[in-house]
Amino acid sequence: MSKRIVLCLVLFSGVSELAFAADVEWQALPQTAPAPADSPTTSEKVELGKMLFFDTRFSSTGNVSCFSCHNVMEGGDDHRPTSIGVLGQVGGRNAPTVWNAAFNSAQFWDGRAATLEDQAKGPPGNPVEMGMKDLNAVITRIRKISGYQPYFEAFSGKGGSSPSTMPPSGQGVMMKFPLIAGTTYETKHKLTYTAPYFHNGPVKRLDEALRVMGKTRLNKELADTEVADMVAFPSALDDRFLQQTMPRLPPTPGDLLTEN
Repeated sequence: MSKRIVLCLVLFSGVSELAFAADVEWQALPQTAPAPADSPTTSEKVELGKMLFFDTRFSSTGNVSCFSCHNVMEGGDDHRPTSIGVLGQVGGRNAPTVWNAAFNSAQFWDGRAATLEDQAKGPPGNPVEMGMKDLNAVITRIRKISGYQPYFEAFSGKGGSSPSTMPPSGQGVMMKFPLIAGTTYETKHKLTYTAPYFHNGPVKRLDEALRVMGKTRLNKELADTEVADMVAFPSALDDRFLQQTMPRLPPTPGDLLTEN
């Protein structure tokens, strides 16, 4: 493995350079994402999940969905430094992409959720994001939309619907950032939180992000040629874009949005 590729992986992953010193056998992601042992993936569950992902009715104002911050018709995020939730409120963290999120060994910027099941419980009840009072309020909303009932039958019977631990798919790499304090980048971009990348979206260009990571993680001023090579590296990993279809949602009862 070339030195520049190793350096690129160090900066993108947050893993120390020593972790790449030994030969590593690199493999592509498997075709099938991991699933909870007590709730295996089925086409019916995938269809229901897509519907819930696009449905704005599980926000207090009825106009914010998961898709609002995670545009899967493009990069799986919203390209804003920090996202906008209900009533125009602006959150404190950048929306990470949801593409391949099932393979992550930790969810959220601070890694506080171990599984996607745990992660999904957060945004609906967050007062800035979707603004519902709590998860019970979300469940009440779902139950009032009778058209959802047949879809939830996909979770009945064998396998159940209780959350469980996802099969392991690696170790979390949430590390202290920056490692090298006191640089001009730290002052310019206000890099004060623990995160593997930039939690607050201050850097707009990949080449600039690489320079920031080089200085604040390795105390290294990256040469223009190194930056150019490392910008090209992730671009070479791009895959064909998946063909997607929009879901058809069940009709809304007239009084659905009168209560939080």
